[in-house]
Amino acid sequence: PAFAVDQDAAIAVERAGFSPRIQTKGKFSRYEDTILGAKGSKRTVDIAFEYPSSWTAFKNSVDVIDGNSGTTATVVAVPLRGRSLDSKAVYAGVFSADGKIQRAGTPIDEFKVLRVSDGVLPDYKEIALKYTAVSPNQRLVDRRAVATATAVGDTAYIFVVSAAAVKWKDEEVRCSTAARTFTAQ
Repeated sequence: PAFAVDQDAAIAVERAGFSPRIQTKGKFSRYEDTILGAKGSKRTVDIAFEYPSSWTAFKNSVDVIDGNSGTTATVVAVPLRGRSLDSKAVYAGVFSADGKIQRAGTPIDEFKVLRVSDGVLPDYKEIALKYTAVSPNQRLVDRRAVATATAVGDTAYIFVVSAAAVKWKDEEVRCSTAARTFTAQ
C-alpha cells in the first residue's frame, strides 16, 4: 500500500500483477487478484469478490463502478496497529484526508460508522457506514455504504461498496450482496 501521513488512513491497495482475473457468469462477475501486502513486507494477499456484471471493473486499480447509478466498490487497507476489527476507529480511516477516497478527489464533509457486526464468514466483519461527500460543484451528497473487512497479518483489508443515499433503497441489496462476497487471505 502507498504511503500516507495519517497512519490510520485507509489507503489504496496495489496490485501485484498486470491484470485481475474476471470471470462473468450470468448476472454476476467474479474478480480475483493478488495485491501487495503491508508496506515493507514481502507478503502478497489474494482477494476476490463478486459484483453485478453490469458494473465496470477497472483494470489498473481495484475499483468497480456502476455508471448508471453511481454505485462504487473499492478495496482499501488499514493498519490495525494492535486494534481489533470490532473497533469503529479502524473504519474511520476509510474517510481520512490521507486515505484513498479523499486522495482520489472526493472530499468528505462528515461520516459515521453506524455498525460493526459479525460477517457471513468467520473472522470477517460487516460494517454499515454513512458519509457526506462534496461534489465537484460543491454540493453535499449523502452516501451510504456497506463494507466487509478481514485481517491479514496486522492489516485490515476492507471492501467498501457505496451508493448515493437517495438511491440506497434500490441499491442496498446489491451493495450488501457484493460486499458479503469479499475474501482476502
